[in-house]
Amino acid sequence: MSDLDDGTADHAVERDGGRVRLPNWPRLMGVSLAAAYFGICPARFRSIGIRPVRIGRRVLWDRNSLDRFIDAMTGSPVTPRNTGALATAMERRFFERLKNEAEKEGRRKA
Repeated sequence: MSDLDDGTADHAVERDGGRVRLPNWPRLMGVSLAAAYFGICPARFRSIGIRPVRIGRRVLWDRNSLDRFIDAMTGSPVTPRNTGALATAMERRFFERLKNEAEKEGRRKA
């Protein structure tokens, strides 16, 4: 197993004669692979608030949800029936995260 913490070593980026080969992305990904899919570090990925899927003790992210999140952030087309619901859910999670961070900060100062 590599240094990836979620057992996805077989999907890690590989070097083939100096060229980088991207993995065949699975439908459900652990945090390290999902972060690599976004091109950011796992800590930053966790902070953006995309809701994971839990299967037993595993915490996984659905590739389709990741694609919809990026589509919404970049203004790419999203199916008309879920545009409002997606934006509302993203906004709700964002404000929940802000509230939780403010509560944690308040407890630290107290």
